Amino acid sequence: IAGVTIIFDRPFQVGDRVSYGGEYGDIIQIGIRSVRMNTLDHNVITIPNNKVFTDVTSSGNYGALEMQVPMDFYIGVDQDLDQAQEVVREACLTSPYVFLEQPVPVLVRQVILQEYVAVHLKARPYVFDCKYEKPFETDVHLRVLEAFRERGIGPPAILYRQLT
Repeated sequence: IAGVTIIFDRPFQVGDRVSYGGEYGDIIQIGIRSVRMNTLDHNVITIPNNKVFTDVTSSGNYGALEMQVPMDFYIGVDQDLDQAQEVVREACLTSPYVFLEQPVPVLVRQVILQEYVAVHLKARPYVFDCKYEKPFETDVHLRVLEAFRERGIGPPAILYRQLT
């Protein structure tokens, strides 16, 4: 019954990039008894349909080639935030993997990471084909790291207040 329900309800399709039960990868087959997923490590996972039917499954692209690829960056609170935000946006927009028909927002918020106060920049660009998700992440992170280094934008660090 679960297999027939999955085929008609279509919580995902063959080719979708999904997250299920701690695994992440592409759906390669939907059958009456099970769903097969190829993980990004090239392991084929077989998921019984009754599990898919009762558990939460997240689909990153639901039938489309393009997919949002959120990326996180952290800088110190004493760094040039405007410049850092522009570096992240530019790295996303100039990547050969970016899907330019979607906007590239870069969200900013202050966070506490262990003993550090930091600024968290979250880019939300789209990759033009979900199979390039990891090369896209790598390309953007390498570009951002180099640009941060060139501009002297540093990571979170413990800052001491001077008491007067």
